[in-house]
Amino acid sequence: MDEMELDYKAFQEHPEYAKEISHTRHCTFWRRFVVPAVRRKDRNKCLLCGEDNPRDIHHTKYVNAGLFDLASLCRKCHRLLHTKNIGVDKLQNILEKQFKNTKLCEREIQDRMKMVAKGE
Repeated sequence: MDEMELDYKAFQEHPEYAKEISHTRHCTFWRRFVVPAVRRKDRNKCLLCGEDNPRDIHHTKYVNAGLFDLASLCRKCHRLLHTKNIGVDKLQNILEKQFKNTKLCEREIQDRMKMVAKGE
């Protein structure tokens, strides 16, 4: 399991995540866990233009957001997304693709574990 899959699993299981993410982005949980996890997931690049080391994290939803509802964006793309809705569809497609790829990996891992347990 790679870091993105571990982060995804941790997000799903963390009891404070949904509560904290909806209250403030400046909380300790956000700074220490969420931001690094999103940046790892996005390979430390803006998902819209590919710029290295993006500074912003964009929410596609605020309440009960998961790892795939958050995206690394550079300041310029984040501003354009909010002010002119530029890149909204592209970003949603990228996040959906990331989510599907992670789900496929999870299923593969579960299938392999079943095969090992059966001695195949």
